Amino acid sequence: MKCTLKSDGIKTYFDVDGKAVYPAMFGSYNIMTDNVTDAKNNGMKAIMFPVYAGDEGINMESGLRPFYKNFFKGYGEYDFSPVEELLEIICSDVNEELYLVPRVCIEPPKWWQEANPDEVARDYRGEPQRECFTSEKWRKDMTEALFALIDYFNSSKWKDKIIGIHIAAGGTEEWPYQARYHNQFYDYSEPNRKAYIKWLENKYKTVKNLSKAWGETIS
Repeated sequence: MKCTLKSDGIKTYFDVDGKAVYPAMFGSYNIMTDNVTDAKNNGMKAIMFPVYAGDEGINMESGLRPFYKNFFKGYGEYDFSPVEELLEIICSDVNEELYLVPRVCIEPPKWWQEANPDEVARDYRGEPQRECFTSEKWRKDMTEALFALIDYFNSSKWKDKIIGIHIAAGGTEEWPYQARYHNQFYDYSEPNRKAYIKWLENKYKTVKNLSKAWGETIS
């Protein structure tokens, strides 16, 4: 299957093997047979469903529990049975017109955070705040987990229904840094400090250029 995003000049749509599928999509954190059936009966051609690498809630301040069970259990250890359960519900009366877009949240599970204390974000007090987005270790490990999930999808009986993957992380799964409180600066971790230095070097090239741009004088 080949799926691309296209536009006819007015509307944006999925091109699935040459067939236009307009992305009116049903999505829910509470996938049940009845609401999925209702969505299908009301003409929805695409369904988005949640998939979790991590095992905590969508943010650190609300106390909301995880919406579903996670699949990333350890380095090289994955349990895709929760994903299988959702696919069974969604595809129970599958037809050729139905397509799937898993929303994959690559928040790290608690065991990963405990195993990698130098790779998590830190607030101004030094308290951990889940993943540091600039951590190369987090990126590498979550990439491996994501590829393992893709391999699972490609070997499943529903592989021809999956037309894309929505990758999410961070607060409310929308890519802001996780934080316990509003109106605070973050991230003060060492990986983020090093990444910021690298960004400054790439942008300004020299200390003189940086000082000029920031209105400072080199003594």
